Amino acid sequence: MSPEEIAIWMPYHALLARVTQAANEGCDGLSILIPEDRHTVEWGIRSFHLAVEHAMSIQLLTAVEGPGHYGTAAALLRPLVEATMRGHFFAWCTLTEHEQEAFQSARMSFKPDPMRTRIREAPDCGEIAKRLDSVWKEYEGDLHRFTHGDIHQLCRRGSPDGREIDLQRDPHDYVSALRLAIYMAILSVVGIASLAGHVGLTDTAVRHTEELAALDDAYLHKIPTGAA
Repeated sequence: MSPEEIAIWMPYHALLARVTQAANEGCDGLSILIPEDRHTVEWGIRSFHLAVEHAMSIQLLTAVEGPGHYGTAAALLRPLVEATMRGHFFAWCTLTEHEQEAFQSARMSFKPDPMRTRIREAPDCGEIAKRLDSVWKEYEGDLHRFTHGDIHQLCRRGSPDGREIDLQRDPHDYVSALRLAIYMAILSVVGIASLAGHVGLTDTAVRHTEELAALDDAYLHKIPTGAA
């Protein structure tokens, strides 16, 4: 990447590193009281932890000094979004005994659309539901294509004349991918903080959300009209 391209997306990359670090530090030795009738809350915590791991992997795979496995990083976006969604689903929604048994025995998985519906119906989940709905509606198609190696992934692996394998990098695509990874990691941190009653972690999530908004504002002023 050119220095100009790195300058475009590096601030997002640095913020993603700070968010995942805060999440890991916040989870260290965290004690969460799980209600006796809500064993799925533990699944929610583990789902949030998995989401943060996906976000951390994206950060490592896209490091300037790292391997530059951008296709693999993009493929992790869908698991990251779904793990975040599943965390909020398990944390706040009531599952039937049949659903719990089926999921625990790996006979059932929960798809994004039904999960989003039930999160919307859960008490006090209005704001989280709106955020998850917004992300899924905006990115669903891209998430599927990135995960399954569609034409968008393949076209980036060719020289301008199409005769050689040469990874074509678009910094604006990276900004979009890193921004989504940051946002999902923050929503996972919010979930962990809410379950634990961890005020400090909640404050950290709010601060990182504000940092992301400031980055977006600066980024939109840097790029020419229509470039994003």
